[in-house]
Amino acid sequence: SKTYARGLEKFLGTEMGMQCLFSFDSSEADNTVVRNEIQQKQPQFLFGRIVDKICLAELDAKTRFVPAGFPGPIVRRALGTPFMGHSGAIYLIQEIVNALYDMLFNFLPINSRSSVQQDSGARITWSSEANAVLNEIVRKAPFISQISFGRELKKKAELFARKQGRETITPDILQMLN
Repeated sequence: SKTYARGLEKFLGTEMGMQCLFSFDSSEADNTVVRNEIQQKQPQFLFGRIVDKICLAELDAKTRFVPAGFPGPIVRRALGTPFMGHSGAIYLIQEIVNALYDMLFNFLPINSRSSVQQDSGARITWSSEANAVLNEIVRKAPFISQISFGRELKKKAELFARKQGRETITPDILQMLN
């Protein structure tokens, strides 16, 4: 409802200092508008409904979903998932902190045999234009995942260039991959 959407936005934005990119009342939300907002703004977290979770999956978004609608995609105890009062504040912060730790763990550089094998071979150079395009693409990703996203995109571009027999990454390679 409107009250919950406004309350969540006020708590996270004003009291916790988090950047709230958009907020919708679930009873009046236009799914197409919500989808466009997610695609354009790529939030780090999305407190939402099952429809929003499906949208994230379809967009292959890196956004962390926190169930905030009923019925939800995850079976949880109704009394164990408060959104109001002192317990609600603790629950919300716990969800955010747990998500941050999950993201951090998933984005830590982990060397595996496959990544070592991919790095072998001639050194690939990057044109200044390609670096600018890479930075622009990475800037659109959620803040916490930008380093990992940039690293993965760079690896994909270099692997693609090697397969094509190219020695330099150009903007067209990044546009093909993006």
